[in-house]
Order: sequence, then structure tokens, then C-alpha cells
Amino acid sequence: MIWVYVEREQFVRMCDKLQVSATVCEHIKLWAPTVSNKYETPRLKLIYRSPNNRYEAWAAGIPNPDSNKGKSGGYRVVYFLDLTENTISMDLIEKRE
Repeated sequence: MIWVYVEREQFVRMCDKLQVSATVCEHIKLWAPTVSNKYETPRLKLIYRSPNNRYEAWAAGIPNPDSNKGKSGGYRVVYFLDLTENTISMDLIEKRE
């Protein structure tokens, strides 16, 4: 399934505040429409499902190629899937240290 990519205002503000590089932002834009909600991985976790199974909230670990800290030096991204509209809304990004 391909998702329609939506950046929420809070996500854009946090990218600016954290000075997320253009490379990482572009990676997120390319990666997000391809996600699957069928399985969890160590870097992708389901954190909420609405009672009628319309919405799901997921948290994902995104690597930061500008950091030399390995897996722990990336970002955590929280996004919402609207299962009826097929949209993925990027909601929050924070640094993992």
C-alpha cells in the first residue's frame, strides 16, 4: 500500500528547531510512503490503534548520516496512519542521544 505523505505543522517546526539536514528530510519523504503497518521491527513500533481501527500511531527510529554515533545518534519519528484515507501524517521528530 502506498500512503499519501502529509507533514503536520509541529513536524515542520521541530525539523527547523533541531536543524534536521535536508538529506534526512528527503530520506523521510521517500521512506514514509513505503511503510507497512503489517509488522513491527526493533526500529518500528505500533504505539496506538484507535478503537475502530481507523487510525494507528507508530514510532520509528531514523538514522542520522551526519552523526558518528551509530544507531543511537539518529531521530525518533512519530507518525499517524489514517487507514481509510491512506494518509501518513508526520507528527513529531526528536533527537535520540
